[in-house]
Amino acid sequence: MSAAFWILSALALIGALLAVTLRNLVHCVLSLILFFLGIAGHYFLLRADFLGAVQILIVLFSTTALVVGLCKVEERFLVHRGKLTGSV
Repeated sequence: MSAAFWILSALALIGALLAVTLRNLVHCVLSLILFFLGIAGHYFLLRADFLGAVQILIVLFSTTALVVGLCKVEERFLVHRGKLTGSV
């Protein structure tokens, strides 16, 4: 139990730090997934299985929407600056 706690804590901490420091939007979102999965693991360690499952479902649906939205915003930004050709 103690080893699992420290592994999940390190996973969540690394995910949070990477989400703040990385410059690529997609990599930041993947780091946020890592962070939220670490938090969900803590819920499972606390025997709060329902909260852990809800956390995972929220992470899956919200990050999917976030990635799609960020890709659209980044594409419009690059087209506006002339770095990407194509229609929006």
